[in-house]
Amino acid sequence: MWIAEGSRSLFIQIAVFLVYIFLGAVIFQALESRNEEEEREAMLSARHLFQEKYNISHDDLKVFINKIEEIVDHGFSQHWVRRWTILGSLFFAGTVVTTIGYGHVTPCTDGGRLFCIIYALVGIPLTWLMLSTLAQQINDWIGRALRCCYERVLQRKPAGIGIKTAAITLAMSVIMVLVIALFGCYLEGWRYLDGIYFGFITLTTIGFGDFVPLHPSENRDPEGYTWHVLVFTILSIIYFTIGLAIVSSVLLSIRNAMEEKSLAGFQVLKETEDE
Repeated sequence: MWIAEGSRSLFIQIAVFLVYIFLGAVIFQALESRNEEEEREAMLSARHLFQEKYNISHDDLKVFINKIEEIVDHGFSQHWVRRWTILGSLFFAGTVVTTIGYGHVTPCTDGGRLFCIIYALVGIPLTWLMLSTLAQQINDWIGRALRCCYERVLQRKPAGIGIKTAAITLAMSVIMVLVIALFGCYLEGWRYLDGIYFGFITLTTIGFGDFVPLHPSENRDPEGYTWHVLVFTILSIIYFTIGLAIVSSVLLSIRNAMEEKSLAGFQVLKETEDE
């Protein structure tokens, strides 16, 4: 009977997961497909004008485009920016061990790729062990502060500490996203919405790579702004560490809140498991 109930619960979870993915696919298609088609038509028109202006054959243009794609895949843009400096390498190492993996810089040598595998196998568990410990510490600090507020200020018995801790850590996560968006606007020339998008994609370790701090901005010469790369790289690494720890603390505090008997209904699950 226990196996049957567990199987039924697993089936429901898988079904919800698949429905959620399908729903997301439908919405993303509705939002992005038209823009994709417009961009495609614009690029085809630009390619046609380019061929006519410079009298380039279709085969020669294809070879040229393939070379451009290869250059872009290696992290280069219209400005020559050295990617494997100590700062660039430091930023890359941070994205590896945090599993963000923006993809704008990747090792191309056999030695680099083999070392990346070994480095990740060791670094990822160490990083998440540190983050989980830091998340637990953050929750403990917030919990003690709330209990102190209840007992000394409100002078009553603490109640609902878990759910309040979850709310506070969630608010901290939102604040971190909003703050990093400001730095993105100032140092990278992004729109504020793009900065918010970058912060969320980073904190959730999705890491698409379409917005990355080391990207040169079109409205400035990257060689003349070395200081901003240094500042933003250091801030980004700090942001990775603290932000991911706070996200972990959100998940941990939500789990703790669900285990509180003050939340009606959740204790029934625990009592059922004990029986």
